[in-house]
Amino acid sequence: MAQSLQAAGLGPIKGGTLYPVLLRLQRTGLVDARWRAGSSGPARKYYRLTESGAQRLRQTTADWRSFATGVDTILQEVTTS
Repeated sequence: MAQSLQAAGLGPIKGGTLYPVLLRLQRTGLVDARWRAGSSGPARKYYRLTESGAQRLRQTTADWRSFATGVDTILQEVTTS
């Protein structure tokens, strides 16, 4: 997960930042976590969105897009003035 976030351009994400967030999401029912045996090493914890998490993600995505559109509008006005 940390590697995916870094590859997306968010820079290195340390476990001390990532895992507390995942734990909060799990406690609030937005993600589910399960341990699975590792093929070459210790068991690993896998996370997936719950239905509530997917619903929250859809709403947050819509909110973000609306916000980003507003910011884009302001920036266009500022740069064309």
